[in-house]
Amino acid sequence: MKNPAKLTLFISLFTIVFFDLRALGSGMLYDVESLIENLGGVTYLYSTIGTIFAIFGAFTILSEWERWKALVSAVKDEVRSLQELWLWSKHFPLSVRKRFRQLLKAYVLSVQSKGWMLLEKGQRHKSVDDILSQMHDEIFLLAKDKTHLLDTSFSLFTELLKYRNERLNLSAANMPAILRNVFILSDALLIGLSLFIGVRSISLAYIFTLAVAVLGYSIYLLIDDLDHPLQAGGWHLTTKDYEELSRTFEEES
Repeated sequence: MKNPAKLTLFISLFTIVFFDLRALGSGMLYDVESLIENLGGVTYLYSTIGTIFAIFGAFTILSEWERWKALVSAVKDEVRSLQELWLWSKHFPLSVRKRFRQLLKAYVLSVQSKGWMLLEKGQRHKSVDDILSQMHDEIFLLAKDKTHLLDTSFSLFTELLKYRNERLNLSAANMPAILRNVFILSDALLIGLSLFIGVRSISLAYIFTLAVAVLGYSIYLLIDDLDHPLQAGGWHLTTKDYEELSRTFEEES
């Protein structure tokens, strides 16, 4: 379900709960007049909860945003390493160059079609690892008669492995369960306790509590989206860069 649909469903459920409480208040130990009488103390306590939620939410968003930027950077660097290896391979002996470039193409295609699917589970696809192993073997063949190419080739290949490992690790690194649960609890408290701020006008109460609820739930959706960068959403990392690189390889073949 996409975020707009989730938000629409949430608003519908919140509206039902709000008007049920107002309509059946006394029968559900929800007395608006009593809440209004205690408004001073309640608002002070609620503002404390709101401040704690704001600090906690800001920290969580900042942490997830830093991980998102690092993941995007790892993907860009991996693609750049592949491009450099492709360009550098033109100096290889013909037989090695042809095999090596075929492996580069296969690697990019495998990342697009297979390697992406298992990342959030922290798994590696064996076919991609096999291709990297074969690329390593092809570079080692340069030791026979092209030793001057060996150091740079292995340096570029090492960079590729480094950025790939960064991409895999960042893709699989989700928010710690305790952090996620505490954030959800604080968000639920912010939304739930807003219903206990006594406002005599039902329309005014609905507008303000709905605004708090929508804001709190939207922040949750944002963090959840950032925490799952490979799933479709507002912060969705795609294989676009690899697809463009694959087309470049085909054009230059």
